[in-house]
Amino acid sequence: IGLRWSIRDITERKRGEERQAKLLELVETVNRAKALPEIYEAAVSAICKCLGTSRASILLCDDDNVMRFKFARGLSLEYRQAVEGHSPWKPDDPNPQAVTIEDVADVSLEEHFRKAFKMERIRSLAFIPLLYEGRLLGKFMVYYALPHHFTEEELRLANAIAGPVSYA
Repeated sequence: IGLRWSIRDITERKRGEERQAKLLELVETVNRAKALPEIYEAAVSAICKCLGTSRASILLCDDDNVMRFKFARGLSLEYRQAVEGHSPWKPDDPNPQAVTIEDVADVSLEEHFRKAFKMERIRSLAFIPLLYEGRLLGKFMVYYALPHHFTEEELRLANAIAGPVSYA
């Protein structure tokens, strides 16, 4: 005689399943990759999917401890040249942590960085350290065109993605 409705929002569950699938895909790529560029591309794809952005990059320290781009998605050559070499951490930092900028308009920046961000339409970004055996190898960068608050879950996901890249 009665009719009962049950409505559940499964959006978050679906998003979690997609993130889990992307992480598994990354681990599988690391296990079977023949060259590092395959891993870099898979990692940037994973971080873009998991953090809901279209732009990310991987930079690694060279022999002089200068961070150089190894893979970038959605970034111009001019931008990469303007910011290459920058790091929020010292090479011997014993415990580098993620650094986030929710809105570049609200922070003090060197003028050439401000110009580069404006040219590239970057309003928010995160620096995720790539670590192996306590040594800083490089960083993951994530970029947004609008101000963005980075949640603990997003940073946890970014660090989870950074792990296999560092290992590789």
